[in-house]
Amino acid sequence: MQFTVKVRKGKQLSIPRLIDDEYIISIGSQPEFHSSMDYALRIANSDMLSWLTSEYHLTLPEANLLMGTVVKHKIVTYFGTVATLIPRKYLERK
Repeated sequence: MQFTVKVRKGKQLSIPRLIDDEYIISIGSQPEFHSSMDYALRIANSDMLSWLTSEYHLTLPEANLLMGTVVKHKIVTYFGTVATLIPRKYLERK
């Protein structure tokens, strides 16, 4: 498996983000043994909403509606890391 990493200078990200051919992905983690997985899920979802409104220029209601209909969540680690995925086919880069 091969992948390329691009560092985008000037971006102020609080958590990792990934883009592949199918999805945009926010990855939320929690401090070790902080709480149940919902903490990481809230972090990843919050970042995704911010990403959708800032870079894809969706309004907050539009971003919430999109997430409510097409979002996918994946457990990255059982120790508190969750990924929030949105299919790119629903996004138009403006």
